[in-house]
Amino acid sequence: MSIEKNDEIWKIYEDKGIIYFQSFTTIYSYNGDEVKSIKGPFILLFMFRTSKGFISQALGNGLYWFDGTKFKFIEGSELFSWKKVHSIIEKGDDDYWICTANDGIFSFHGGNLYI
Repeated sequence: MSIEKNDEIWKIYEDKGIIYFQSFTTIYSYNGDEVKSIKGPFILLFMFRTSKGFISQALGNGLYWFDGTKFKFIEGSELFSWKKVHSIIEKGDDDYWICTANDGIFSFHGGNLYI
């Protein structure tokens, strides 16, 4: 496994016994025996844990679901291509507030974004 030069670890999470290390370019997972690297679709800013996995922000692209092995683009999330997402608050089943640094709070419910 190769690690990008100057790759900084931003966040560290534990989920179901696996440790995830988030950098700008890659998510590294450690299961106690081996480290795997999952390349991000674009430069990764922030990653947030939810009960259904993770939501990650890709700079210049939008938001992605990350299930621990792959990224899946969240349709309509292009709105967050250049907005700095500081927090995602899970309100209930498939119901989230996406909180930005300077552009307010958005509702994400049932796979749809509401301003």
